[in-house]
Amino acid sequence: RSTLDEALDASLLLHIVDAADPALRAHIQVTKEVLEGIGAGKLRSLLILNKIDAVDISQKALLKKEFPKAIAMSVLNPKDVEALHSRLVSFFLDNMAQVELVVPYGKEGVLADIRKNIHVLSESYEEKGVCLKINANPGTVTALKRRLAS
Repeated sequence: RSTLDEALDASLLLHIVDAADPALRAHIQVTKEVLEGIGAGKLRSLLILNKIDAVDISQKALLKKEFPKAIAMSVLNPKDVEALHSRLVSFFLDNMAQVELVVPYGKEGVLADIRKNIHVLSESYEEKGVCLKINANPGTVTALKRRLAS
C-alpha cells in the first residue's frame, strides 16, 4: 500500500503491460481499479504495450484500435526504446513550470535534494534562506512546498 501511495505524487504513471498476454485487458482493469482505490485514478498515465513483437499483425491492429493513445513497443527494439524516451522527455518538458522558492536556513537536506534532483536556474542568499528559481513539474513543486512547510 505505501508503495502504491507514492503514485499520488507522480506527474505521470507508466502502465506497462505485456501486449501478448491473453489476460491483458483484465490486468489493465485491475490496475485502474487499484489506482482509483488509492485516489490516483485521475492522474495522467501512459499505457505502454510491451512485447508488441510477440503479437501477430491482426492483434496489433486490434490493440491500436482499442488503445489508440498507447505506445506499442518492444524493449528489444532500440528504435522503440528511443521513441518512448522521446515521448517521456517531451511530456516532462511540456509540463515544467518556473517557480521561485525560499528554502529556510536549517533545511539543508531539502536544499541538497533540490540541487541534486531539480534544474536550478538561479540561487541567491537572502535573510530568510536560500532563494531558488527552479524549473520543475507541478507535482514536484507541490511536494517541495509540503516539505518546506513541515
